Amino acid sequence: MRFLRRTPRTPLDAARDAYATAFRFSDVDLIEVADRWCAEAVRAGDAGQAADAYWHRIVVAPPESARRVPLEHRVVPLIGQRTVAQAGYRQLLAERLEEAVRVLEFGRGVLLRRTVGAVPAGQRDALRKRGQSVLLAAYQQAVDELAVLIRAQYGAPRPAAASTVMIGQNRYAIRGDDPLVAAQTRVDRLEERIAQELGIQDGPPAYSDIVRPGESIPLVYVAAAAEGYALIARDGRPPECVDLPLLTESAAESHARNLGARRIGGDLHKPVRQAVAWLTMALDPLRSRLTADPALTLVPVGWLALLPLHAAVSQHVRYAVSAHAMSPATHPVRPSDTVLLASAEHPWQAAGEPELPRFRLVAAQARMLSDLYGARLRHMPDVPAENALAEMGSTEICHFMCHGVADPAHGLNSRLQLADRPLSLAEIFAREPLRQRLVILGACESSVSDHKLLDETVSFPGALVQAGAGGVVAALWRVSEPAAALVLLRFHQGLASGRAPMEALTQAQQWLRAVTAGELKREYAVLWRDRFVPGDSVPFAEPVHWAAFTYHGV
Repeated sequence: MRFLRRTPRTPLDAARDAYATAFRFSDVDLIEVADRWCAEAVRAGDAGQAADAYWHRIVVAPPESARRVPLEHRVVPLIGQRTVAQAGYRQLLAERLEEAVRVLEFGRGVLLRRTVGAVPAGQRDALRKRGQSVLLAAYQQAVDELAVLIRAQYGAPRPAAASTVMIGQNRYAIRGDDPLVAAQTRVDRLEERIAQELGIQDGPPAYSDIVRPGESIPLVYVAAAAEGYALIARDGRPPECVDLPLLTESAAESHARNLGARRIGGDLHKPVRQAVAWLTMALDPLRSRLTADPALTLVPVGWLALLPLHAAVSQHVRYAVSAHAMSPATHPVRPSDTVLLASAEHPWQAAGEPELPRFRLVAAQARMLSDLYGARLRHMPDVPAENALAEMGSTEICHFMCHGVADPAHGLNSRLQLADRPLSLAEIFAREPLRQRLVILGACESSVSDHKLLDETVSFPGALVQAGAGGVVAALWRVSEPAAALVLLRFHQGLASGRAPMEALTQAQQWLRAVTAGELKREYAVLWRDRFVPGDSVPFAEPVHWAAFTYHGV
């Protein structure tokens, strides 16, 4: 965009011109200056200026500020997801629907890169084929060094600026040298080299490149802002906007924090019930718009990524961190695929940590899955990490019955608690790209250790898809072992009959919420043994039981 040179007449003019002037100062944090421009544009009610300001805040300022960004912006991704949702909202108010989709896709992609910190599977393959393994290793080392600094300095007070500079009518901080900034600069430069090697263009993708050609399933971005909204992208058609006035940021944050606070050791029945009821009302306009679509790809932004949006719609749902995070080269699940059941009945844990719950239904599930798959199933009880890694290279479907821990500050430290030690995503990324059509995290809980980072977290499933898995099934919260065993057994039955993963999961969840105690006692007595529940009762009708599991991927 062009910046007109004129004497500022209003605070908005001053903020806009200050942003243009700040490009002349190599050590001024452009994000801080862009934030002021955004605030003044919103305060003035200028929709066009607000759209311009937020576009620069998301697309232009972060990469330009990469070498001079203050510490507090290095703790979390450079593009906060609240700001991404607001940027999309401001594009909509200016009637720029394609730009709204582009800015959301760009912001989600940056989140994935900053939190997972790994080159996507397809790009890793391409770099190795070009003889660039050294570049790939250097990038991974730089990312790891940055992660160490982030964890060491996270929560520390922001250092005072050594000096400031006056731009227009406001004073802005000048940041001196900092190890964290230097580490991020190394990562940025290596990312630039990788992009040059692979011919990757900087900036948001064109709208026509976001939806894959021939894709029949609509791509739906859902964001909570001052007023929530959804953007529906289809191949060969302009985007559609659906206003969701009840889907406010404050309500989304409240429900997500309520779930997060009780995720470990608390009673989740009430907060899950309340979240599903609110989502059902808030997403009603979207549900009405999509009645003709049997399936959706949902890209939830910010706090919404922690909530069960699939429980509030009637379609089969697959989730994605972003459109480009889904690998188009992955083949669909086939009834002939081999299945690995890797369990950790006695999970490893560090000294002094609270004891993890033991799994008591593994043997029963293994027998039932063996009846279903026959010789195509291999069960590895109390599997060591190295054995699991080795088997993942030769099995199409991997089902882990173990606990999992998500690291919100650095996604590659997220890990599965296996029998002898944790298996981290970093180890999985270090191997050849995953070839799994499907990974199932059967009894895992993803614990988020710091609520400040809740809306900046890429989920364990999202990171596994980035590693190359075709699809991942996992739970948003801890589920009782009988409920998890039942819904995933029905899921496997759907897969074996030829259903797509998202269809099989939706039907399994619908079955679990409606099945009676009498039916369970007759058909699944080895997985559910409560003799005192009346036969006509529905023991798993509460959404805390059936709504936990999600599907990410193709």
